[in-house]
Amino acid sequence: MTAFSVSPVFPATRNRYGTYTVKASWRGSDNVKVAGYEVAAKWGGQTSYVQGGTSTTTSTSMPVGVDWSGSASCHRIRAYDAAGNYSAWTSWKCSHAPITPMDGNWTIGAGSPAGGKIWTSVRGLDEYGKPARTTERYSAKKLRIQYRVGPTRGRAKVYVGSTYFGTINAYASTVGNRWTTLTGSREVHERIRFVPITAKDVFIGKVYVIPDVTKQLDPAPTRG
Repeated sequence: MTAFSVSPVFPATRNRYGTYTVKASWRGSDNVKVAGYEVAAKWGGQTSYVQGGTSTTTSTSMPVGVDWSGSASCHRIRAYDAAGNYSAWTSWKCSHAPITPMDGNWTIGAGSPAGGKIWTSVRGLDEYGKPARTTERYSAKKLRIQYRVGPTRGRAKVYVGSTYFGTINAYASTVGNRWTTLTGSREVHERIRFVPITAKDVFIGKVYVIPDVTKQLDPAPTRG
């Protein structure tokens, strides 16, 4: 194999079928003609990654759909020739669907429109007096988070369950949108939580869940 790519890794717009469309493409070369490619897949997000099996193709690209909130779709490729010789597997390449605010996946409904979008307020409390957290539990090693900045914005800590992932500082002299990637000490399967630490609010946009793709785990248990 000479190349394997997935684009976009973090799709932001759904297609007309309601899924996030990604294109995977690859190339192979050898001293003899490549006869085809073997494609392996696995999926994750709300659980740890689970295997999706393998398939063969003579094509050098394919569409990939990521179709539920916070999910990820991962693939790796290897080439083979007519004599049955296989190349080494490429590394896993993943694409991710975001957790979109205000779509029923957050325990609070307090939000604010800005720039044509709805942003979730971390200072809003649910009926139990708890700050913003997801209704679903996710297996996360990293989180890619969009947030709104400005002179009236504050700071918030980010957790997956009880594991601290980092702090968002949304204060800035000008108004706009930013992204940050926070990494936990280990993969954790729990709800994502935002805990305010200032009187000034933080508004969260899209959140991407990134599980640990380097290991193969059984699905995490579902708890009520």
